[in-house]
Amino acid sequence: MATVGNRRLLTISACGLAIVIVVGTLALIASGFSESLLTDADCSQRPANPPSFAVYDLDEDAADWGVHCEGLPTWTKGNAGTPSIVGKSLRCSIVGGSAYSNIHCYRNLLPEPAATAFTLTLSFWISPTTTCNNQGSPSVVQALEFTMNKWHQSKRYEFALQWQNVGDGAPQWRYWAPNQTEQWVPMDPPVTQCLQSGQWHTLTMTGEIRNGQVHYSGFKIDQDALILDITVPPVHVPGESDRLAVAFQLDGNSTESPYDVFVDGVSFIRRPASQAYLALVLK
Repeated sequence: MATVGNRRLLTISACGLAIVIVVGTLALIASGFSESLLTDADCSQRPANPPSFAVYDLDEDAADWGVHCEGLPTWTKGNAGTPSIVGKSLRCSIVGGSAYSNIHCYRNLLPEPAATAFTLTLSFWISPTTTCNNQGSPSVVQALEFTMNKWHQSKRYEFALQWQNVGDGAPQWRYWAPNQTEQWVPMDPPVTQCLQSGQWHTLTMTGEIRNGQVHYSGFKIDQDALILDITVPPVHVPGESDRLAVAFQLDGNSTESPYDVFVDGVSFIRRPASQAYLALVLK
């Protein structure tokens, strides 16, 4: 029996499976994947490991990653041997909770003041099967978000892309613009895509801090690439410590249906602008 905050956890191992009972909630966690299932109103959890200067294979140790809750979700986080591309993947899962609650899985990295050009690459796998935009049956996935960030001198430079799966224009890709009334803005021209579950998708996002602004250079999803050339302002965040971070977010639906996102091959390359290579490989 263990305690996390005021949560009591009971873990029983049998036949390669771990059963975790949390304040009356039962979760069955597959072999090779073990983490706490958290259900309190403040269910966020910081990374267990300290930040580093790592660049490649950022998904290899789940203890490097924290979870920030939006709403009242229940969730699990850990490493998994299957599915994976090389070695093991990182799995973040919504298990249940309140409608439209989200989990933000993030990894902090040490500050690099000179870094102004960034490339995030990762592969991800969605499970179970989801429809797109509630066609035929309610969609399990409301949206997925992918971000790379730099906090520097009380400013946050955030590059974020969202696969919106439910709503007007969905399924489509959008970018984050904190200065807009509707902060998630559709691509122009629209980039529509119904992502298939049960297979790997690879995303690459590039951007730079240009003249003190967040400049989206472009992104590639599977074989489709788009040059963005979009500029938005940073956000003032007084009191925030300098750091870098990468993250992905699972958005829950109206019934907070459980689903998993596995990520593998996560790399976050950053350079000074004078050394930047920002062009996407479009072929």
